[in-house]
Amino acid sequence: GYFLDDEIMPVQPEELFRSGAVVVENLIVGGNSYDTTVELMPYPIFPGLNGTEEDYERSLKLVFGSDNAPAIQAQYPMSRFGGSASAAITQANSDYIVTCPSLSIADSIANTNGTSIFSYRFAHLQKECDPAVVIVPAVPEGMDDWASHGSELFFVFNSSEYVVS
Repeated sequence: GYFLDDEIMPVQPEELFRSGAVVVENLIVGGNSYDTTVELMPYPIFPGLNGTEEDYERSLKLVFGSDNAPAIQAQYPMSRFGGSASAAITQANSDYIVTCPSLSIADSIANTNGTSIFSYRFAHLQKECDPAVVIVPAVPEGMDDWASHGSELFFVFNSSEYVVS
């Protein structure tokens, strides 16, 4: 899984909560709309600023495997993202890597010990602050809900230290 590393986190967090090994009283869980943008930036994974349908298919196969790519492409068609291959692959990967696991962890905790859970989804395009500033030109016009991993830090900590210049 995404959180496992065999040293610091040898088991899935849900198991720790379910077993009672970790007890949480209050928890905030959240993510950004396009949380894994930076992870996908290296070529050949990133389909490019003007990625085609073929580029998108290649990216899906690299990230999710050839067997899973068609189903993911059906769920996340480029047309849903203003024709942007980069937006489509980033949303699919963000849901897989961050959003769904975060919600699963929150659900596990809530169902085990009645913890108060607060969640958020940050989705505010801020071109000057986005850590994935090189990818921001690929954001389709009118898609103002783009927020890459880390772009919420300015708001969370109220600090201009995170502004990319």
